[in-house]
Amino acid sequence: MSRPPRGLNSVRVVVTRPKSQDGTEEERQMFDNVLVNSGGLLALWSQRPPEDVFKFGLPIGPDEGFQRVHRIRLTDPSERRITKDREDGLCIYCQLLLLEDAPEYAAHQPCMGLLIRNWDRCQLCQLINISIGRANPDWKARYEAGDMDIASPDTRIWVRSRRIERHSLVVATMGEEPDLGVQGTPIVWATSKSLGSLAGRMIWKSIFEAGQSDASARLNVIKEWLERCQSEHAACNNRPSSNDGNCPLPTRVLRISPQKGNLPFLIQLYEPDGERAAPYIALSHCWGESSPLKTTRSNLEQHKKEMAFEALPLTYRDVVAKAFYLGFSYLWIDSLCIIQDDSGDWEAEAARMAAVYSNATLTFAATEAADPSLGCCPQYTRAFPIPLEGDSQVALVRFQDHLNLDSRDTALNKRGWTFQEAALSRRMICFDNNQLLWKCCTRQESEDGLWAVTAPAARRTRDWNLWACLPELVGEDRAASYAFWYKMMEDYSNRTFSFEKDKLPALAGIVEASRDNVGNASPLLGLWREDLLNGLLWRARKPGGQRAACHGAVPSWSWISAAGPVSWGPSLFSLSPDEPRLEVISAEVRWAGCPMTSAVSGTALKVSGRLKEATLRKDLGRTDFVYLSESALQPVGSCAPRDAPEETAVEPECLGYCHLDLVESMAVPAHVMCLEVYQGLQWPDTKAPRNRVHRVLVLEPVDESNSGFRRVGVGYMWQHSYRKIGTEQVAVKETFSDLARRTVSLL
Repeated sequence: MSRPPRGLNSVRVVVTRPKSQDGTEEERQMFDNVLVNSGGLLALWSQRPPEDVFKFGLPIGPDEGFQRVHRIRLTDPSERRITKDREDGLCIYCQLLLLEDAPEYAAHQPCMGLLIRNWDRCQLCQLINISIGRANPDWKARYEAGDMDIASPDTRIWVRSRRIERHSLVVATMGEEPDLGVQGTPIVWATSKSLGSLAGRMIWKSIFEAGQSDASARLNVIKEWLERCQSEHAACNNRPSSNDGNCPLPTRVLRISPQKGNLPFLIQLYEPDGERAAPYIALSHCWGESSPLKTTRSNLEQHKKEMAFEALPLTYRDVVAKAFYLGFSYLWIDSLCIIQDDSGDWEAEAARMAAVYSNATLTFAATEAADPSLGCCPQYTRAFPIPLEGDSQVALVRFQDHLNLDSRDTALNKRGWTFQEAALSRRMICFDNNQLLWKCCTRQESEDGLWAVTAPAARRTRDWNLWACLPELVGEDRAASYAFWYKMMEDYSNRTFSFEKDKLPALAGIVEASRDNVGNASPLLGLWREDLLNGLLWRARKPGGQRAACHGAVPSWSWISAAGPVSWGPSLFSLSPDEPRLEVISAEVRWAGCPMTSAVSGTALKVSGRLKEATLRKDLGRTDFVYLSESALQPVGSCAPRDAPEETAVEPECLGYCHLDLVESMAVPAHVMCLEVYQGLQWPDTKAPRNRVHRVLVLEPVDESNSGFRRVGVGYMWQHSYRKIGTEQVAVKETFSDLARRTVSLL
């Protein structure tokens, strides 16, 4: 193997394994020039047959799980009789890319320097430059500074092309080893003929082509999507309130009317009488650090008379104009339709979020706007036209900026309040940075048409649309519905709030909408009474030094109390469901006002189960992961710091391990109580001696009576305790044997 590309390291890997049972003989294999990327991943190549290569400890057969190395062959333009650049500057390599039957893997410029030098001559080379430059923006500056590494063969350019229905996808990579190079942003090209009706969209128009104004033409795409959904998508229209003209309006909406003179619109805060029904649009947006225009008790009457269009922040003005153009007279915006300084109104309206968003005909999502001053008019670049050889057709070339339709990095997808707005909306238009995105219960689609997903909603990545997913889950067992809930909560817990006390109110709509799906279950602070044993086994993924500043007395057993993301882990549902060891005696949550949207005034959770006393022992290098052991002066062996003095160390019995909820406020070693929740197999298909485990809540007493406990973590305890004798781990006794059940309160 030649030397690794710049920025990568190579190491020698020696793999050994014993040949004899006593370990006195061993077999070795050596691999030179093993590449290590910045993330510490090894790329190990071998020319030996699979049966002769070690599998790093994996007990598999000769061919199982092993792929022979397939070295990519790059097609040269000369193989397709392309030998000179075109008169318009298109180089031989880019001509190869634009063939209808372009090879999957093709050679491009011999080095990065030549690609940069061709910037002003070949238009497609320029786009490939930009593509790779997005991953490494300093390439051009290094070229201009005379950096000779830019001319190294290690910076060769190669491309992969794939034909996908209406377009071709081209991915350029810089680097000698294809799997380890610097990959650029995907480039797509198509012709008007291959695009069909999509060619009429502004996003595919040539940058040199004049035409209809961008705003009105792009809104026509929204009209097209909405009309198709209303007429063709049964799943989007099969709910009792799905008749868009018969959905009751929220308590307050903005009424948009045409106005004579120079003013474009008359905007009024409208309180419909009774159960008036009409189609309306709801807005999902980020408030940001600066406070947006609000309705308060002092300006309520003035807002009912009129709100000046010019006084609205840019996002609100954009949404008003778009709603009116699409034929809607009513619009719901949270800061204007809820009286923000009236706690009673705020609690009541926050509790109605499920109805507000699920009854809306359409939800506008200002996806990239961090605050309302930034607007929601996606800026985009039209297609670059490149004539095709010997054809009247023109290749329309664009960057494929969307690798999927859901990105965690957008401003909206990072915020907690907006989670339920996306989950509850039947139809949503996302105003992304560079194009419009459509999402409904049936279909997801991008404005350029390159993404069009009709797979079942529950199988889509990061699609938590409840109205799309619930019908699929109805026919499955109840455990699937609860598992879906926990995956949603993992996403939700990873989001941010300006005020942590909003974690429960921002969940109210989803809780209300999900109750029927989980058998009309009783909600308990982000969990469900009927599946409480699984719900209690959450783990803090980034434990901090204190609990979240929640609204009221949120108990330690609820994940709402965690100041950061939580997870239920892949092994949550691997334990046998017929081996619960904890009984819920009673569970109650008391509220100061409206459930979920007011403060928690108190809780009472009584359970009956077996408690095992243990000691927390730290693992070197980690603060959140600790061992559970029997009480001892100093742990050694598998539970001990490696520098423990052997002459003074006392061997403890190891019981298992624990993930702490808090790391700074917990003095370790510490005595704790482990409450057994489940017993079962950690991994069902494995027969390892420590595979049979008890899932436990790790608790600390809150008083001397030992009847009330506060949660400090979650963990596993093995069926037997173990002690290290010599080099062996020897089972000592059953962990929970001879322990009677106790009734305790979790606080």
